[in-house]
Amino acid sequence: MKTAQELAVSAHAARPEVIYAAAADGNSVAAWSDGRWIPVASKLIGGLGWASLPYELLVNGKPAYSQDIYGPAPKSQAAV
Repeated sequence: MKTAQELAVSAHAARPEVIYAAAADGNSVAAWSDGRWIPVASKLIGGLGWASLPYELLVNGKPAYSQDIYGPAPKSQAAV
């Protein structure tokens, strides 16, 4: 199974116009969109693989994740 970093690099290779980042804990991958990180893939419970996230996860109308787990805002399209 790929690591979050490997998945982010593969995703960026497939769609170079999108900036991807692996979460610090290695459990998810996010894409930079609309001035913030939006998770696009998450590790399945038990580490059995990855699941794509087709929409933003919200709790009480707010993102269910912290922006800081993906690092600072990207400075360029070259970031992965």
